[in-house]
Amino acid sequence: MPEIASTAEDTLRSFQQHILSRARHNNVVMVGDTGIGKTYVAIVLLSQQDYSRNKRAFFMAPTRQLVLQIESKIRQITTLPVRAYCSSEFDYWDEYQWEQELGFHRVFVTTPQVVRNALEKGYISMKNINLLVFDECHHVSKRHPYAHIMKLYDPNAHPDDKPRIFGATACPTQNCAEHLCAEIHKVDLKEAETILYAAVAPILYEKYPRKTNKGKSDPALIAEDMETSSEDRTISSNLMADCHVVIKAIKEAKVAEVYRKLLNDGKKKIPMTEVTLTAETEKFIRTCIRLYRSVGLWCFYRFVELELERLTVVSSSAFGLPGTVLGWDQDAVTTILMISAERTKCDFACTPRVEKAVEIVKHRLMDGRKFITSDEVEASDQTTVIEDSDCQLLEEVKCGIPKNILMQDADVIVDDEPAETLDKSPSSDQSAFKYSMQGIIFVQTRVECRVLTEYLNDRFKEKELERDSPDEDESANEDDDFMNCDFIGDDEANKFSCILGQMSKADSAAFALSDMKTILDRFQQGKTRMLVSTSVSVEGVDFPLCGLIVVMDPVTSPRMLIQLRGRARHNDGAIYYLGEEGDVMDEVNYKSLLVKAEQINAMNFESDKQETLHNQPRSKSVRDLQTCQFVADDCQVAIKSTGAIIDLDSSTSSLHQFCQSLPPLLFDVNPQKLFTIESLTTAHNKQMYKAKVSLPNQLGVSACESGLMPSKSLAKAVAALRACRSLYEQGLLDDKLNSIYRKRKHEEGNINVDFFLKRL
Repeated sequence: MPEIASTAEDTLRSFQQHILSRARHNNVVMVGDTGIGKTYVAIVLLSQQDYSRNKRAFFMAPTRQLVLQIESKIRQITTLPVRAYCSSEFDYWDEYQWEQELGFHRVFVTTPQVVRNALEKGYISMKNINLLVFDECHHVSKRHPYAHIMKLYDPNAHPDDKPRIFGATACPTQNCAEHLCAEIHKVDLKEAETILYAAVAPILYEKYPRKTNKGKSDPALIAEDMETSSEDRTISSNLMADCHVVIKAIKEAKVAEVYRKLLNDGKKKIPMTEVTLTAETEKFIRTCIRLYRSVGLWCFYRFVELELERLTVVSSSAFGLPGTVLGWDQDAVTTILMISAERTKCDFACTPRVEKAVEIVKHRLMDGRKFITSDEVEASDQTTVIEDSDCQLLEEVKCGIPKNILMQDADVIVDDEPAETLDKSPSSDQSAFKYSMQGIIFVQTRVECRVLTEYLNDRFKEKELERDSPDEDESANEDDDFMNCDFIGDDEANKFSCILGQMSKADSAAFALSDMKTILDRFQQGKTRMLVSTSVSVEGVDFPLCGLIVVMDPVTSPRMLIQLRGRARHNDGAIYYLGEEGDVMDEVNYKSLLVKAEQINAMNFESDKQETLHNQPRSKSVRDLQTCQFVADDCQVAIKSTGAIIDLDSSTSSLHQFCQSLPPLLFDVNPQKLFTIESLTTAHNKQMYKAKVSLPNQLGVSACESGLMPSKSLAKAVAALRACRSLYEQGLLDDKLNSIYRKRKHEEGNINVDFFLKRL
């Protein structure tokens, strides 16, 4: 018997009930503003499914942040056994591990790539799925894992042999419902209902002063500072002339020398060539200059520290003591200390863009000079009288709405639900608003995200105490207030946190950073007041108390602007879009995006680019490309007994996985030399490509070639598919189309090499 949601169905609003009634029997795409309850409808739909006969439901979201949040919401609302899956480790699970998971859980909240891999390997089938939920389903219109999943969906199958589909999005595309084989339903609310339910915070275009270059501009002076030396030759002359401050700091602290040394020491097994070292050093210095231009001197220094610390840890001896510099390279320690001293002396120097963001945070989330605390809110007047004019609009909306519907917000805070309940009386006290509000700052790159987070934490911890103190007598008392607020202390006291996408050991932005779940939990609990994030959180952070959004870099698409607007969930929220004074093109682009966003909200897609065959999965579009030398059998390798499949969209990755599974003691496979691309020009002066796959000779597999293809990626996919077919015929791929030498999770060190030893 299916589990029942703890929140009764009669608490649904009328438009939610209408969508739910359609979704019980049909494939539906629900379109509406953020905050109207799209995710809530999907969760109620999950609770009404029949999970007998080994049927399971999959709730997919494009980002890890959304996956973790949705799993938490399902646990709060239902009694369904649920688990989140959003790591690459699930790509290497075998059928036994999946069989166990399918027995333990009924709802799987995952990123779409996990579902795609499980379907293609035959671990699960469409017959065993009762419901597929596509959150942010507008991605299905491009070459996305959503599209690859729908490629395996048969709309003509018997209803018992195919899942029902529910999609949700605030920014649809013209054909997203068609790609999901669904009917689209747009939720149109009245103006008063939109204000009450949806996240429709205003977008404010804020200008910051143009940055002035106070450094040296005379090439002669720059050349004087940069005397010829071995490490300076890696720095091109145009870089030296562009940012004198950065180059001077790098020279004085011997950063380039230490960076090259650590980089080479960290690659002990495969030493780096001089050309590679020079290229990596040049890339590092370019990143330093870009950071200096974008966020300022303090952040540049901090980035150098982080990068050198990461490389030092990698290259240090195995006897290093965590938390200390024991075992670290002494030259690296000296350079790090010199850079740290310069960072301390620079007095939190930053660009006007960062200064504008600091000003906005102080104005919106701080009272005077510090963050509002819960003690100050409790000490304020709790008997504030509400003016009739302030509640007139809410009373108009409440009239005619059943009381039990209003209780939907009071029972549990759900993603895509109203941020505030109607039973709570809004306070006119600005301190209460500021205490309850949180925010997100969006930047463009991962490195900017990390160093800006540390800049804001250090500045609001220390410098704001000194700059804004009215006099010495009051300063001591106010310092005590900050101590009571846990403003000064260990990392747990930080009010700003950095949230990134997929982390990597070779990424200084993710070095010594807390895991995403911990950061999101702290933000949800109010311990973190601000998140600094890349665009990965545009679709991934939905909390009712988030009311301040600062966009520090230009937005490139109207759908991204719509998503940003949906992140401000607080009743007093606002979005600040920062632009440089005098940058006319940026302002024109901003206004153009506003117009296009309104067109999308009105279901007008004239401004969208037309979908082409190249935007669709290769296995679907290749048959319509008349320039390809193809037959139908070349499009996939399918095993009927297990349901496993490799097609043109997965062939390249499958071949790379096979090569990675080969015993390294017997084979030395260079991924960069696995493919050979040949370019040809046809009689019609059209460029065509042919790819060739060369596997190790010991495998006994002959080279596989593609025909003439219009793109390099398609040529590689065709050649890889033919190589995978040959590997299966030779018995090197099993019936699940996995390498027979793939490492299992519980057999990390056990590799069967008998097959190769016999051949040798």
